Amino acid sequence: MIERVPHMILITESEKVGKIESAPVFQITDVKFVALGSLQGVQQLVLNGYVEYLTEMLKNGFFYSPSYDLTNSAQRSIKKKAGGTWTDTYDLRYVWNYPGCTELLVQSISLSWVTPVIQGYVGVREIDVKGGKGKMVLISRRRHAKAGLRYIARGVDELGNVANFVETEQMVYKEKLVSSFVQIRGSVPLFWQQSGVSNELVFTKSLTHSKDPLALHYGLSLIHIS
Repeated sequence: MIERVPHMILITESEKVGKIESAPVFQITDVKFVALGSLQGVQQLVLNGYVEYLTEMLKNGFFYSPSYDLTNSAQRSIKKKAGGTWTDTYDLRYVWNYPGCTELLVQSISLSWVTPVIQGYVGVREIDVKGGKGKMVLISRRRHAKAGLRYIARGVDELGNVANFVETEQMVYKEKLVSSFVQIRGSVPLFWQQSGVSNELVFTKSLTHSKDPLALHYGLSLIHIS
């Protein structure tokens, strides 16, 4: 939904970056927006501007795979239910097209109509492993909630989402064995702002007000902040 007008986004061009467990992975290089409605006058011009901006944005750093789940780490994938609903199958925190697909998904349409897309990086390389050949895979998944420019999007929101949260997973494959190492990064989960790196940091809300969002972010009960 863009400016109250439903759109279908079609991936028209992509480049193969490699295979993970025999499943091909692609980077989006071009898309097409198909409007399912229209506006009049200046409103239509504004809509066209949004579509043009989003088209260019989706050409950089967006990845998908028809048969491999890029949203889950190797460990989480073991616990997920393959072939179920989107909630059962994918980690929706990293599905960038999920917010725009909710109206379709609540109607229980086939998952084949919507391809989960992540934003970040996917790299696949053949490597030498002791005793033979192997494969290294590097996946960075960026959350769609509270994303933004590094020096503009800061801190946490009321729901516990921190700015520019990224999960990076390194996997090494050797025959039927796989090793997975995951690390995360994100903005400090407090309410704060800072312009650039040299200006003074400003807390926009008290530390006490940050208690509940901080607990939501870490998934635990906090007793005291000082």
